[in-house]
Amino acid sequence: MSLVAKEILHAAEIRQNYGIELIKLSQSQRNLIESGQYSQLIETLQHKQCILDRLHDSTSPNNQRLKEWPRVRQTLSPNDRSLVESKLSEVEQLFSELAQEETHCQELLMAQRDQTAIQLKKLSQNSNVRAAYQAMVSSEPASRIDIVK
Repeated sequence: MSLVAKEILHAAEIRQNYGIELIKLSQSQRNLIESGQYSQLIETLQHKQCILDRLHDSTSPNNQRLKEWPRVRQTLSPNDRSLVESKLSEVEQLFSELAQEETHCQELLMAQRDQTAIQLKKLSQNSNVRAAYQAMVSSEPASRIDIVK
């Protein structure tokens, strides 16, 4: 295997490891959302952000190698090209799964946000009814009918 193919494979494997770690964190994120553990959710999101920053560091040698792939693809032997393409396909599939997990987490958060908004609206309406009732009771003296036997 050529040195270029080895370097690109190595860069793809590093990217794949980041993807695996991100999927694990996204699954943890989903569990935290479902259980309402928001302080731990924030910590998980911060950890994910650190990984994403490393993943997208354009100055890293790994990202530079992956950017070279389209240019060097045709220069590799068919066997090397096939190996690299296979690995890159695996990585692409992994990040597709990650995107699906992220979409699911986003949908969960939006549903919880909407449910909270409904609950707040109900509380506000109940508060308004209570305030109106208290205003009515305090402003009008109650009339009584005394029945004498």
